[in-house]
Amino acid sequence: MRYVLYSGLIHGVKGLNYWHAGDGYCTWDCLDMSVKNFIKSFNYNILNHDNVLLSLHYKDSYHVNPVSTVYSTCVQCDNYIPAHMQWTAFGNDTFTQAIFSPINPIEAVSGFSMDSLAISYLFDDSGGKYFWVDNKSFKTPLQIQLNLNNSCSVVDVMNDQRCPQSGHVGVQLLPGEAKLFRAFFTSDADTVLSSVTWSQKRVQGQSLVVDSLTVLTIRDTLFMADNARLVVRPGGKLVVDGGVLTSACAGEMWQGIEVVGDRTKRQLAQYQGTVELKNGAVIENAHCGIYTGLREDT
Repeated sequence: MRYVLYSGLIHGVKGLNYWHAGDGYCTWDCLDMSVKNFIKSFNYNILNHDNVLLSLHYKDSYHVNPVSTVYSTCVQCDNYIPAHMQWTAFGNDTFTQAIFSPINPIEAVSGFSMDSLAISYLFDDSGGKYFWVDNKSFKTPLQIQLNLNNSCSVVDVMNDQRCPQSGHVGVQLLPGEAKLFRAFFTSDADTVLSSVTWSQKRVQGQSLVVDSLTVLTIRDTLFMADNARLVVRPGGKLVVDGGVLTSACAGEMWQGIEVVGDRTKRQLAQYQGTVELKNGAVIENAHCGIYTGLREDT
């Protein structure tokens, strides 16, 4: 799965398979320095998002064109995408139904064809939904429009987009390029079920819950959407170690942190939610930085 995801993302710089020296295959040594630097920067970008990428699990893929673009050495095999991965099955996927509008979920911009489009669904350890769109053509660019469900918004993960987009979202794909999106939902929340440290920037487009007996440590910036709140359950702990919790969208404020406890029990960590701020931690642009309890509208 990780190799497949990397292969798709590396198409964004077209990979070594795209670059040819005459009629022969182009090795690393024959590439221009500008191309080498471009590939290196893309690999660095992948490493800079490894906390997200390494948490992803593959679900399903769908191809508009049923003919495979991957060469097969199997002489007894046909060259067609399996039926369960063809575009006719796309609308029946539960992720499709949750993320996209039932009417024209994805469409090509005028002057472009979706024939080279593939889409894959993935999910992370907290159940968050992701998808990546891939232009399989190495010759022509592709422009598409994502028509999202009313309750869904998305961010472009690899390009560090902070403010979730909703409604109709335009996507431009260069020849061979793939883009990874995270889908958020107004009625959902991500739950951290095991202790983890986030050391890289992240966007949180829906509420986040730190479960009991779980520690979430934040050491970089967490961008929170305007409807998102961070809830620490009894026995859970949030540590902001030099990190920043701030709003994802300019001019908007997020909901803030809510620390839940049990008033009938002693003030011990196993019974109460805990927040620890250290090493210059910052909470900003929140309606209420830290609220002890659940607010009435939660």
